[in-house]
Parts: sequence; structure tokens; C-alpha cells
Amino acid sequence: MYIWDLGIYWDAFKVYGREAAAHGPWLKALRQSVAHDEYNAAAVVPLIPVYRLFGGDRLVYVTAVAALYLTPAAMIAAHIARRSSAPGWWTAALALFAALFSPLFWNPTIRGYLDMIGLIPFGAATWIVLRSRFLTRASVYEALGFGLAIWLTFVFRRWYAFSLIALIAASLAVAVALLAANRPFSLAAARRTALIYVLAGVACLSPALAFQAPLLLQILDTNYALAFSAYQASAADQLRSYYANFGAFMLAFAAVGLGYDLWRRRFESLFCAAVAVLTGVLFARVQAPSPQHFLPVAFLLFPAYFSGLSLASSRLVLISRPLICGLIALNFLTVYLKEWPAPANFLRAPFPEARFLPLRINHFDEVQRLLRDLKALPRDGKITVFASSLLLSESLFYALDEEIRPRLLWPGHVDLRDRFHWEVLRGDYFVVGAPTPTDLPRSSQRVITYPAEEIANGTGIGAGLERIVGPYTLGNEALAYVYKRNAPIAADAVAGLAERLYAHYPEWRRDDQGDVGLLLAVADITGDAGRVRKLSHDALSISPGNGDAVEIAFRNAGVLAARRAVVSVDAEVLRRCPDADGVSAELKVEGAASRTVDAPPGGRAEFDLPADARIALSVGPRANTHCDDAVIQFVH
Repeated sequence: MYIWDLGIYWDAFKVYGREAAAHGPWLKALRQSVAHDEYNAAAVVPLIPVYRLFGGDRLVYVTAVAALYLTPAAMIAAHIARRSSAPGWWTAALALFAALFSPLFWNPTIRGYLDMIGLIPFGAATWIVLRSRFLTRASVYEALGFGLAIWLTFVFRRWYAFSLIALIAASLAVAVALLAANRPFSLAAARRTALIYVLAGVACLSPALAFQAPLLLQILDTNYALAFSAYQASAADQLRSYYANFGAFMLAFAAVGLGYDLWRRRFESLFCAAVAVLTGVLFARVQAPSPQHFLPVAFLLFPAYFSGLSLASSRLVLISRPLICGLIALNFLTVYLKEWPAPANFLRAPFPEARFLPLRINHFDEVQRLLRDLKALPRDGKITVFASSLLLSESLFYALDEEIRPRLLWPGHVDLRDRFHWEVLRGDYFVVGAPTPTDLPRSSQRVITYPAEEIANGTGIGAGLERIVGPYTLGNEALAYVYKRNAPIAADAVAGLAERLYAHYPEWRRDDQGDVGLLLAVADITGDAGRVRKLSHDALSISPGNGDAVEIAFRNAGVLAARRAVVSVDAEVLRRCPDADGVSAELKVEGAASRTVDAPPGGRAEFDLPADARIALSVGPRANTHCDDAVIQFVH
């Protein structure tokens, strides 16, 4: 099953492929994604022609990633590794064979990760550094190419920033050392090298600021070590993870290669290994590595690994060549074989301990039964799943059934990364497990466990919910149930859940002030509630349809208290609907006369909101009943 990150880019591949085939606005969506998303869609764009030729099947997708990303990256790795080796067909063939059959390159690829694409520009940047003697002899074109390659690496996969920082810092340090060692010292050479690095920086930062300024500001404002603390592990556990994924075979040959290159005074593999170590150290400060995060380290260690392989094959030419190729093949195959014949099990010892076998769920029939029951419920009902594991999650439903996708609400899964999305309490149906299935420490997933426990126990937000179907046997002694919301969840119950979360994360209290997600959780919405959604922290998008108004009623108090509500219609609506005439907004205040104001395209209707009063704000069409897209912004 391909859930969460295992399926997200496969889905993006299909979405952008369909949009491109239909001549839809995919370029506009791509620009938005690159500008704002930490995991943007740029990496799927080169795959669009593959979708148009062969469709969006999973096998097509993975094959395309292997052919268009893994193969070029492996060729670059082989080319860099051969820079210091003897010429000849054998060394070229050995380097390419070892790179193409590195399990570290294939592990994330077969799982559907696109991260191999980052190695292509990263490899180009590394090659320029080595070719130009750490940019001390770089031309203007090489400086521009280096800067552009750095930016492209970041665009395709943001987390490569650790490797980029390591590469730039190490290259600059070596360049300074080389310039300082020159006798006599050349001020002109130092000045020229400094200008080359500045030019490379301009080539990198210019497109970054032009296309990704909002994302850069978000990155500067985010504490990633805190946000990803749930994915952290001790230094010892991280080292064990590296050993399990790299294996003694590769690490031993890399060590031999480093020793041999040091003896022969060939320093390029030593430089790459130093960048690899620095990459690992920098990344370890934020989180423990997953399979895709080993890619730059494996790429940078490949020259040393190949040097060891080349040395071994050159000493016993007749015997070692087929033996070395056989060992490389075994190193590759052992990662994907579940079991070896018992007598041969001891042969696995030198090879990676990590296994990448087909993903399966043992409770597939029960999940399918649960999905059938959910699909039998009214089709306009939204569904919130408070569970976060391979046993049960909204991502599991998303992967198994395209029909149910529009009905799923995303609750957030990791406290410090995602926070709690209050608007999911507006769901019509809630799916929970008992005990609550989680994959990470429960102390890091309270945004899942707290609401799930209250619903399962019939307390707090679960007090007014009705259990309608279940149980479903999930495995690990967990059962799943479906609950129905028959009325808005009581404001006191939402406040109680909020206080439980604020006890652990007091800063959330301030951040939740004025969050319209809280309003959606407790408001009484009449009309088509599905046409109301959270647009930003303090704004709702509302689209009354079929000539009916949508009314939002709530008490203007506490964290919801606002001074003013502004209903507006963007003038851009006239481009697609020339006869659009906007909306009519009405404010009703308990114990006072109602007030109605029209908001035409490009116009707005403003209402002062009395404190601690029960109010109802409705938005409906005017003469025309189409293109009535409006925004309600609350001013606090």
C-alpha cells in the first residue's frame, strides 16, 4: 500500500499529467507550489511526457523515476568516481555497474520517492567543484552553472540543503587552503576566486528570491529541529541505521578506497567523503534519516567505494572481475529477497540488514469492509479519521479508493509539525481506533490520540456523537469504529480539548486566537455546509450555490471574538463569469435588527460585530446564481 509520502508524488504525477493532457492550468499550479510548498511538485514535471505516452500506472511511474532520475544520477556518480582511476573500458563498466546496482539508490525509488532527481543537479555541482579545483580555476560559465545547480537541487528537494551547505562550506575551505598555500601568495587569484563564489551565490539566490521568496521566509521562521523532533533518534541509533542501510560490504570497500587514495595522494574521494560526513552530521541535528535521506551520503561516498572496488579488481584480474561483479549483484539482491536458503544465510552478513520488500496489509479485507460502509453513508458527509498508522489513517483510505478522497478531511498527525486542525471537527463522520493506532511516540501525536480517545470514550468532543458501525478488526488488537455527528460539537467540549493540548503546547493558545478553524468546529451552519472552508487563519471561503444562502451562526466570544467581518468578492471573477454580480450578505445579531449589504465583484460588505453576542452571518447570491465565490475575513 502506498500511503503518505509513498504515494503523494505518484498522485502528483497523475494530477499534473492529467492537467497537462487536458491543457489545464498546470503551470500556474506549479508556480504556486514552487513558491509556497516545502515539498513542491517541480520533480514531477519531467515525468509529464511519460504520463501522456504510457498513463499513470504505478509501474509506469516507478520505471520513469528509475529511467529519468536514477540512471542519469548513477552515470554522474560513475563519471565523478572515475576521475582519478586508470582509463579503460573495464573501469568505466565497473563504475557504471556499481552505481546502477547500488541498493541505496533503488530503495527510495521503488518506494515511489522522487528524491533521486536531486542528485542530478547536486552531482553536476560536485563535478564542477572538482573539475575547477574547488572553483579556484572556474570560468564565469562554471560559476553560473554551479549556482544554478545548487538552486535546482534545492527546488527539487528542499532537504538537500544540508548537503548543499556541506558542499559549499567544504569547497570554500579547501579553496582558501589552496590559495593560502600558494607561494608566492597571489592576491589577484584570491580576489578572482572570491568573485567566482559571489557570482555563484548570485546565480543561486536570484532565481530563489524570484520564484521562492514566500517559502524562504517560511523556512527562516521555522525551527525544523523542533518541528521534526518526533522523527529524531539518538546518535547511536542513527549510526546503526546507516550501517543497516549501507552494509559492511560497501563501507569496507569505501574504507579501503579512502586509504588507498590517501596513500596515492588522490584527494577527490577524501573531499567527497568529508562532505558526506558533514551532511550526515548536519542532518542528524534535525531528524533521523529515512531511506531517501541516505542518497547524498551514498552519492558522495561512491568515489571511495569505487576506488576500493577498482583496487580489488586490479590485483587479481582473472579471478576478481567476475567475483567483484557477483558481490555487487549480491549486495543489491539481498536487500529485496525475503529469505535465503538456510545453508546460505551466513552469506548475508556483509550485506545491508535493511530489507525493502513489497508493502502489504494483513487486514485488507476489514479495511475494504470499512470503506464500503463509509461509502454507503450520505455522499455529502465529510469524514475525519483520528488514527495515524499503516493500520488505519485517512491516507490509507485515500490510497485505496479514489471515490472517497473528496470526503476526507486531513487532521494533522504530528503535534509540532502539523498542529491541530480545528476545522476537522466539522466532519460529519469520525473513524477512530481503540486503542488509537499511531506509528510515532504517542507523546508526539496528541493531535490524533486526544480527540480519538474522547470520541471512543464518549467524553469531551465525543459526548454528542453516535457510534453507527463497527467494530472492524485492524490487527495488533486494535478495533475501528465509525461515529456520526448529529449537531455541532459543543463549544465547551472544543474548549476542553483545546485546554488539554495547550497544557503541553502553551504557545498554541496565542496562535489559535481568531482561528476560523475553531469557528467551523462549533458554528451552526445552515445551507450547503460543504461550500464553506477555511481559506487562511482568519478567513473563510464561501460559495453559495443553487440560489440558496449559507448561514454561519456562532457566539462572538473567547478566542473567536472578532471586531468586524468583511465579505468580499474578487474582481477576477469577471474574467471567467462576465455576468457575475457578487453576493448579498446579511448580519443578524441576537436582540437587534438585521442588516443586509451587497458585495459586487471587486466590492465588499463590512459589519461590526458586537462582543459576546450570538450572531448569524449569511451569504447568498444576488440576481445571478453562479460564480458566487466570496471571502469572509474576520478582523480581530
